[in-house]
Amino acid sequence: MAAFEFFSSDLEIVPCETFEDLFYAVGSDLAMYGMAPLENSLAGTVDPVWDLLMKWKPTVLGELYLRIEHCLIGHPSAKLDDVRRIYSHQQALAQCQEFISSLDGVVQEEFYDTAGAVKMIKERGNPHEAAIAPAQAAIDYQMQIFAEGIQTNRRNFTRFLVISNRTGEFEDTGLKSTVVLKADHADMPASQLLEVLTRHDVTLSKMETRKCLGEPWLHLVYLDFLGGVSNRPLQAALKELESLVHEVHLLGSYPCGTQSEARDAPTLIRR
Repeated sequence: MAAFEFFSSDLEIVPCETFEDLFYAVGSDLAMYGMAPLENSLAGTVDPVWDLLMKWKPTVLGELYLRIEHCLIGHPSAKLDDVRRIYSHQQALAQCQEFISSLDGVVQEEFYDTAGAVKMIKERGNPHEAAIAPAQAAIDYQMQIFAEGIQTNRRNFTRFLVISNRTGEFEDTGLKSTVVLKADHADMPASQLLEVLTRHDVTLSKMETRKCLGEPWLHLVYLDFLGGVSNRPLQAALKELESLVHEVHLLGSYPCGTQSEARDAPTLIRR
């Protein structure tokens, strides 16, 4: 849905079971672009994607904030009262906890993908199993929707990054830049980082810190700035930061994303 919303309906989707597969498909040119879900307004950061951004270092060419509408989907012959186990991706389960908690005697179980969970329960044929996924999955697999809009908060948005091996050129207006630092916090505390950005008049829109896997005491600092890499204050700030940290990597400068309701998506992707 995010890919169709960002590009158009006239494209081929390359399905990937894991986030690692997604980055591999882009990095090995099996796909021209990838839609990487970075964070959700209810469930927070999608941690594996942050780590893979630094591992694969793709170019970020765009972003999209897609409103997510979850449904409880089951077998055509079953009823909601029959459901005893619900499958879905961990993020979808987290986004629907209030609804799941209202169902007596129901167990939830993580699955690699929302639509994949619908496909799995269809193939197993157990009327006591259901899945949480977008309505389109019910259309694709001829299944029944028991309940719509089951996310805890209707303002449930996922931010997707458009990643690629290709480069993009954009007019230097309305851009955002995403940068990753590899730093030792003992050498560069957050206060010093913020002081550098403030002194160069750089607007920081996001900052998140994660441990650097396999490298004790080092951290990855993910930063979103307003403005493109050709912006001189940003250039000066990044140059100064290079002397304070182990590594500075610019993932890309790209147009700031728009918020999409994706109202037409089910029509676009009906098989």
